[in-house]
Amino acid sequence: MPTVLDPELGAAAMLWPHIFEASFEIVLYASPKKTAMGINIKLCILAEYDYSKAHLIEKEFWIPWLHSKSTDAWTLLHLCKSELKSTRLLGVRLLASEKSWESYQYRFVAQAADYRTLIGLAHSQGSDPRFFLPQPALVPSKKTVAEELANLLIVLCNIEDETCINTSNPQQTTLEQNTCRKACMLAEHYLETKDPTADEKDMFWYLDSSTLDVTIDRNLPIAENLELIFLHTIKRLINASFFFFSLKPKSQKQEQAAVFMRNHGLATLQRVNEMKPDQEVAAVTAAILGNLAAFSESEVHQSVVHAGWLGVLKKWSEDENVTLALLAQRALANLDRDWSADVFGDGVFLLYPLYRSKKTVHADIVFIHGLLGGAIKTWRQQDLPVPAPADSPSQVHTACWPKDWLAEDCPHARILSLHYDTSLSTWSGQGSDRDKRTLEGRSKDMLEKLRQAGVGSRPIIWVGHSMGGLLIKQMLELAEGDTRYSTIQTSTCGLLFYGVPHHGLSWAALSSQAHYLLYPSVEVQELSRDSKKLQRLHSHFQNFVRRKNIPCLSFGETLKTKISKTLPKILLVSTQSSDPGVGEFQTMPLNHINICKPSSRESVLYEQTLAFIQRCMFLSLMDRIRQGVMGDTEETHATKDDENTKIS
Repeated sequence: MPTVLDPELGAAAMLWPHIFEASFEIVLYASPKKTAMGINIKLCILAEYDYSKAHLIEKEFWIPWLHSKSTDAWTLLHLCKSELKSTRLLGVRLLASEKSWESYQYRFVAQAADYRTLIGLAHSQGSDPRFFLPQPALVPSKKTVAEELANLLIVLCNIEDETCINTSNPQQTTLEQNTCRKACMLAEHYLETKDPTADEKDMFWYLDSSTLDVTIDRNLPIAENLELIFLHTIKRLINASFFFFSLKPKSQKQEQAAVFMRNHGLATLQRVNEMKPDQEVAAVTAAILGNLAAFSESEVHQSVVHAGWLGVLKKWSEDENVTLALLAQRALANLDRDWSADVFGDGVFLLYPLYRSKKTVHADIVFIHGLLGGAIKTWRQQDLPVPAPADSPSQVHTACWPKDWLAEDCPHARILSLHYDTSLSTWSGQGSDRDKRTLEGRSKDMLEKLRQAGVGSRPIIWVGHSMGGLLIKQMLELAEGDTRYSTIQTSTCGLLFYGVPHHGLSWAALSSQAHYLLYPSVEVQELSRDSKKLQRLHSHFQNFVRRKNIPCLSFGETLKTKISKTLPKILLVSTQSSDPGVGEFQTMPLNHINICKPSSRESVLYEQTLAFIQRCMFLSLMDRIRQGVMGDTEETHATKDDENTKIS
């Protein structure tokens, strides 16, 4: 059939024959009554289409597809600026895959792309660093870094004072406000007593303030006198480092984030990193940026991009230091709202996938550490008693086996790890927030963070070590009676426990040897053996597992653990306490620290862990297939968003 060009089809239809005939030998035709149009190919893609949809076809499918075959920077940028999310994701993916451009082409994209595209490039694996402009030179300041940090801290503390009011519990309000004011008092003291002749670089190491006399008032409670002694001691260590590290907890609330941005906080962070470019400072900076990016205001995200932080975060995300790399990845994930609406709050680490990915996600695997543990260090590979030979494969140790091993063995899972602070004694100064440090208080906080991270939208496999297992049980109980978190409970498809004290710990044996347990922390008190709270929690857990028929695998330790150089080894969690009485229970010839640390990928501990997780994923996938529900991908989310865009 010859090509027929109908002027009533418009400019878009006039353009199609020239494009498609060159590529596909396609014939564009119009019906005799001019009421429909179609495209004849060997396979009929569109049999007919209304005139009013002609431009829509060109915009949504044909032109993006043709542009995707181009290597022209401007053409690919045009895709990245599309109104349709699927087209934007395609454009960013194509830009990130470009490896053979000249430097000027990367610089052109760096200058011409919008902030959303640049964030996507920074969050794409293997994207060229030349896509990101360097940080702009800072305007010289008359203030030292320590002064800027102190002033910023005072402003943030004042905001926190206003948001710490708790009308339902005046006593708790006072405790929180006292905590808010401690750092502010020290900052004010520094500004009043600072040494104008001190070398600014030295302030990041040590700055001796004037010594203040402390008078002990015997009429005051012991706690208040201890606080006076604390202030007296810490004031001798006031420096820029102290103010800088105090900023991180002040960046977790939306009101404080806005104040941080208005008071040139990003420029202050840049000055700090230029003055002291080490990994510890970089890690805190990445954590602060991740907290700021957790808020959805586009102004915050644009400011981070314009301040040149994308290139820095991209570099940090590829660092050998696992903590720094994951903190930078968290910041990029929070910035990249075009890829996912999930938000990773403070203490939530995304171990996999680390970048934008096209793989289907069938389940979430959530790791929660125990007492004195960490989101990364708890899940490291077991330390070798004797260093391996240099040419041995076991010489390469992993600092986080879920990130390096499990991600490779379960590529269709999303892996998260949660961090929270714990202590053994009230001497650590954590007594002012007792309610927040209980199992219930921590679980409420974790549930909200997990909900924001999208946990509950797909099957969940929980992995807990020690106290982390108790937190998992507490979260499942709380989620049952709360509609906000009910999907977190109903989505649970597997439970994996390492050395979890379901029936408590025998602290009596330990307290006789450890003097600091004369003032046990909230965490320690709740883990006492035969605790009625633990008994009630475990009874609910057993009923839940049996009622829902949820697979459960538990590992128990048989070796004693050395907790101090001067104290003998003790069995922290007995097999009677680590056996939940449901599911499968196995003992391992390991101590409490190593019960969650496989020695290698070929170890029995890891092989059984992997087999259990894969079985849970398979069973949950079969259930979802029967229900007609499949996993989520970048494209499926984009398609849903595009459909909503069309409707609106």
